[in-house]
Amino acid sequence: MLAVALLGLGLGGCPATARPSYDPCERNADCENGDSCISIAFPRGAVLAEQFMCTRQRCVSDNGCARDARGGLAACLTFTGGLSTCFERCDARADCADNWSCESVAPESGGDTRICVPLT
Repeated sequence: MLAVALLGLGLGGCPATARPSYDPCERNADCENGDSCISIAFPRGAVLAEQFMCTRQRCVSDNGCARDARGGLAACLTFTGGLSTCFERCDARADCADNWSCESVAPESGGDTRICVPLT
């Protein structure tokens, strides 16, 4: 189990086609549902794989997160040094967007959860 690093808030900019929660993004204006474009980094060997994702931060529970494209309840997780953040749960890589992987992670609260994280 590995920890996920939240590297910061996304960028501002001109609107593009709005993307639902947990989809890749480039700027806050890309996201719908009040989400922000958040940088997510995940260790891949000696480097961090980083992607931007539409999501919500400062969630209090899973119920504060948007449902994923499959209608599933997301996970509100906190990792060391980061804000609580909504992540898409998964059972397999096919549940995640292109260039994302389904991995078991260890949040600050303990236990383990399978979520979509950056692949490259």
